[in-house]
Amino acid sequence: MTTRRTQTARRHLMFLLVIGQLFAAPLFANDASRLDHQQAPKRVKASRRKPNIGEGMSAKDKFYLKIAYLGAIKRLEKDESCRALFNDLNLDGLQALSRTLYQPVQSAAERAYCVGGVDAYTAVGADRVMICRQFYQLHRRTKTAVLIHEALHTAGMSEAPHDPDGMTPEEINEMVEKACALR
Repeated sequence: MTTRRTQTARRHLMFLLVIGQLFAAPLFANDASRLDHQQAPKRVKASRRKPNIGEGMSAKDKFYLKIAYLGAIKRLEKDESCRALFNDLNLDGLQALSRTLYQPVQSAAERAYCVGGVDAYTAVGADRVMICRQFYQLHRRTKTAVLIHEALHTAGMSEAPHDPDGMTPEEINEMVEKACALR
């Protein structure tokens, strides 16, 4: 009898999850015409308040990433100037954060990118951010700035030297710290 109740409970839970996704999908659609950056966004749903974390990250590192992630959400919810960084990219900053998979670097090839002050990296438009070891040693506010910086790249912002017209990483960091009150 217990097995039967468990199976029934699982079916009900799956039904609720499917229904919830059907109703939530339009809320997270990438439709720039519906984004209103002039008004403060509603608080992020509880399920979006947790970062998507890939395999291989220690519990301690997950904890520090979660703190930085919540800090980034708070800055984007609170500061119009921080949200405005995403205006020209046609993606809301909260959406950029919530759709990203945060993955620790693991291979030697991935670690090769983590030199010269690089704390995290991603490809423009990608939904995966690679987190370098030194990220976890940063101050809380700097970690938050790094996540917003990388969210700008996932939203489409390019950077020098790959884009000759793009800002340098240092210029992007300064812009994020100033706009998001992270100094």
